[in-house]
Amino acid sequence: YGESLGTGVAVEIGQTNKFNSIILESPYTSMVKAAKIYYPYLPVRLLLKDRYDSISKIKKIDYPVLIMHG
Repeated sequence: YGESLGTGVAVEIGQTNKFNSIILESPYTSMVKAAKIYYPYLPVRLLLKDRYDSISKIKKIDYPVLIMHG
């Protein structure tokens, strides 16, 4: 289970470990894209060490994924 910022970590762990399922509440696609929304004047791509690119990593998860967003 991951909520908001924790969804990046949940997807990161979920792609390497085998679980029964994964639940993501209010996920984001990547930390870089989320940071660009709030800090468009900063070079976020250069500043962020951990990118948490969930949109590309979620494809590697082959068990049920529940995404909740409201």
